[in-house]
Amino acid sequence: MGLHPNHGLQAIYYSRRYGSNSPKLPRKGSTRFQRDFNWTLMIILGLYLSSLVYESIRTMEGNHYAILGLKFGSLTQKQFKMNFKKANLQYHPDKAEQARAGAAHEVLVDPALCLNYDRFGPTVLKCTTCKTNKDYLQAGLKTIYTFYSGAGIVLFLMNLVGKGNYGRYWRFIMLAVMGAIEMSLVLTAGSGGGWMGRLMPNLAPFEQTTVLHQLYISASVVISQVGPVLFLERKDQQETSSDSY
Repeated sequence: MGLHPNHGLQAIYYSRRYGSNSPKLPRKGSTRFQRDFNWTLMIILGLYLSSLVYESIRTMEGNHYAILGLKFGSLTQKQFKMNFKKANLQYHPDKAEQARAGAAHEVLVDPALCLNYDRFGPTVLKCTTCKTNKDYLQAGLKTIYTFYSGAGIVLFLMNLVGKGNYGRYWRFIMLAVMGAIEMSLVLTAGSGGGWMGRLMPNLAPFEQTTVLHQLYISASVVISQVGPVLFLERKDQQETSSDSY
């Protein structure tokens, strides 16, 4: 009994560890084979999701801090002024880039605008009726409610029509955990990078939530696609064990 043709990485691992004709080579359907398959699958998925996070961060447009050459979570008013002057000199005579630098400085130098920019990004600053932090908070929370309400409705409809049965419990759990993390980022914005800042340095809280959203969507798709394969492997193993008695 040979290796399953879809277990490419596992086959490479086995060929290096045991050799192609070794009597110690785990057989398909054995407990050892299934355990190694699960580990191999988790490694592949971990690498895949890591690459998606990296690509999401890499393709982000520079935030206001990056435009002025500042690092989020470690800056002073003196740095604002100094880096704003440097940016103007650097972008001269490019009027468009100088305007971007000016807009970034205008937001970051204002404590209220800076706080809500960190929380919700540049979109919330377009609110024409917002005057206070409370106004900006309410406007920003509406966008969060919209995302989670939409995600919840999609998950409910998927379950209703029989799609996404595999891992549906974990998708709801991941959504709840992500919501808790996002709310903590909103409530602690302005107090520094926090533990998420250590995981994703130089990203403002609203950018960190963007990465979380991307990771959640990708992980949900992966669970839907891989779940049936993984559970079929276990089902096949159980049936093989039952037939042997």
